[in-house]
Formats: sequence, structure tokens, C-alpha cells
Amino acid sequence: LRDVLHSRGLGLPVPLDAIDRIHAGARRRQQRRNGASALGAVAVIAIAAIAIGVRPHGHGSNVAGTLRTASPSPTAAAASSASATPSASLFASASVRPSSSVPQTSASPLPLTSQSSAAGQPAGFTPVSVSAVGLNDYWVLGYTTTQSSDAINITTMVEQTTDSGQHFVAETTPPVSLAQVPTKGPAGEPTISQIRFGDANDGWTFGRTLYSTTNAGASWSAVNGISGGVVDLVAANNTAWALVQTASSSGASSSAPSNQYALWSTSYGTGAQVWSPVALPISLGSMTPSIVDQDGTVTLMTSGPSRAGTKVHVLIGTAGKPFTDHTGPCEQDLGGTLSNSKKAIWAVCPIGTQASLYVSKDAGATWTANRTNLQVENSAALGAIDDTNAVLFDAANQCLSKISGNTVTPTSVTGISDVAFLGFTTPAVGFAITMGNTRNSAQLLRTGDGGLT
Repeated sequence: LRDVLHSRGLGLPVPLDAIDRIHAGARRRQQRRNGASALGAVAVIAIAAIAIGVRPHGHGSNVAGTLRTASPSPTAAAASSASATPSASLFASASVRPSSSVPQTSASPLPLTSQSSAAGQPAGFTPVSVSAVGLNDYWVLGYTTTQSSDAINITTMVEQTTDSGQHFVAETTPPVSLAQVPTKGPAGEPTISQIRFGDANDGWTFGRTLYSTTNAGASWSAVNGISGGVVDLVAANNTAWALVQTASSSGASSSAPSNQYALWSTSYGTGAQVWSPVALPISLGSMTPSIVDQDGTVTLMTSGPSRAGTKVHVLIGTAGKPFTDHTGPCEQDLGGTLSNSKKAIWAVCPIGTQASLYVSKDAGATWTANRTNLQVENSAALGAIDDTNAVLFDAANQCLSKISGNTVTPTSVTGISDVAFLGFTTPAVGFAITMGNTRNSAQLLRTGDGGLT
């Protein structure tokens, strides 16, 4: 459910009528796309044939799976984005659930429909993934459901907002199934499950298959030539990086591939995208790696080859320069997940049934333990804010809690059973996708005060 949010500084002057212009353009794009029937993938399912249930408690990845809706026909772009390209990078990484074999295993389905009353969220919309390029501009991948007398219609959608979620516009959706919907499709069917944007125009949806857009989501193109499913993708400073699963896991069998992951990259925003494999000093091993990008410096935590001390490898590099290998904070045979802010990277390291937290202020070269009195679930979602502050899913108390140094403060978000997505774009602004204790309770939440509310 590892998840990356990218943001940019908003230092450009804003015209007094900017919001009116944005909404007028958005309405025109919406009308044209509605006329072209380009709202996304729709499936009609007999009610008797579907099990309506909440997402099971646990940590199945939402990166990919074998769940589906029917695929739509691609349609041409209707208009370009109304968002201006922001200037400086202020970015952070979202925390998503790890999985040891993401493209090949079934994802845990999210609810059939969301009854969220979150401000501005489209009616009946179940959010799956979110990516921001500014304080107010972000895209949400998810699906809606409508029910008739004998069928349930599931529509995969990409929604965009330019006013912090007060209004959403339905963008064109890639012609592929969404992994998290509660209807099963053929094993190995191409799916997407996450969305990432690197700037106001360039973005990707990914899972078993990869699609890209260069016009803010008005149209999407399949990315061919990458061998394997994409388990995570980060982008900043005109370079995107994709973690690709190259082989399926065969458990503890001695015939299991020793290297099941690879790193690919492409430039964007300056011409045609050309994805190519990245040379690394070690093989990435069989545990799912975790990747973050701090304004162009990429940190990759991976099990890699066995080493003295049994700690994970941390690879650090930038576009066009070789990666260097460092010792990480987590155990090799258990792995872990990363979340970053502009100042620091946080790691959630499993230690049996619980986890330890570590912080790095030098892109992952060295790590310091964060010793809170909070019991951390071994794959808990975490959103880094800076080198001393973060927001964490507190499973024991069913809430989001804010960590400030060694102090833990429960936030206003309570009564949740799981968190599918958590990340910050600035120290104040962040996003979460939470699951409640009742059926159909997925919510997209936004904070403007560092996670307190």
C-alpha cells in the first residue's frame, strides 16, 4: 500500500479569478468527456453473484491482485490540465502495505461502496490511491458503485481536484481493471492499483501493468517493454523510478529465484519517456523492496544478498550516478517500509508481531531508533513529516496518532480498522485513506495541521 505523494511550492502569483477559471475549464472538460463516455471501466454484476463485505483485517497489499472491473475502450484526450506547473519540490512519500509477492498474489478487496461523508468526496466513491502536486491539486484513483434491482455497477475512476477537494472532476481512466474492487477476474489479468504524479502533467497508474499520462490525466498510454509488474513508483526532479517484480516467489523452495526485483527509470517532462533498467551494485533479493525519493535522491531498502549482521541493504543514488550500498535498520529476513519527508526518512521495521521505528537524516546512510511508547504493528502505515514528527496508524487504539520526538498524541481520526494510504506533501498538509469498523467505510482524508485533525 507503499504510496508516494509529490508536491511543489506555489511561489507563482495567483490571478484573482484563478479559481473561477479552473472550475470553468474543469466543467468544460467534464462535459466533453461525458459526451465521449470516457468516465472509466464499468462492470455490471448480478447481486447474487457477489459477496458484499468489508476489507478483511490484515495487511494484504493494495498494489496489485486479481480483482477486477471490465475494461473500457480508450478515448482521446479532451483537454489539457487547468493546473499550472508548480516550481519547487516539497515532496514526501506515502506509506503503503508491503507484500512479498505483489503482482502475483490476490489483493484484499476494499468495500463494495463507500458511504463516506468526507467533504468533496464523490458520492459512493471508494478511494484507493492519491497523489498530489501541490497544496490544493491532487488526483484520486478509486471506484464507484451503483445498484439497480438486479445488478451492481462498478466504475473505475480517476478524479482530480484543484481546490483541496471541494470539487472533483472525473478524468479519463486507463482501459484496464482496478485491482481492489470486490469482484474477482482471471488470475494474472492486467490491473492497476495505484496512482502517482511527478508534476502537474506527468503521472502514472500501475500494478500488474503500467500506464502514463503527459496531460494531467486527460489521456493515458500503456507503457510497454518493462518486464514484470510495478510494485512501487516514485518521481521527482524530472526522473521517475519504478520497482518491478521480475519473478514470482515460490516460497521456501530451493528453486526460488534469488533476485525477484529490478529498478527501472525514465526522464519525464522534457521529452518522450524511455524506460530502461538501472544498474545496481547488488541484486535486490526476494523480499519486496521499499523506495522513496527525496527531491531527486533515491533511497532503496532491500534484503539483497546475505551479509554479516543480517541487516537490510540501503542503496542510495541519483539520476545518472551510481548507487552506493549502506547498512539499513531492518532485519534482512523481515524487510520493512520507508516513508520520507524533505528532512528525513522513517523506516518501519518488523520484529515479530510488532515493529520498531528508525529515522535517517542523511538519505538512509545512517539510522537512529525512535523510541516511543507506542506499540507499532509490524507493517503499520506511517507518514513522515520531518526528522522528529510523523503520523502512524495505532492499531491497538484504532486511531491515527502523531509522533513528536518520543511523545505520542492521538489525533481526531478514530474508530478505524486499517489504513491503506498515508503520506504528507508538506509538514502541514497530508492525506490518508482509512477503513472503518463498519461495512463500506473507506474514506479519503486530508489534514492541514500536521495530522492533528
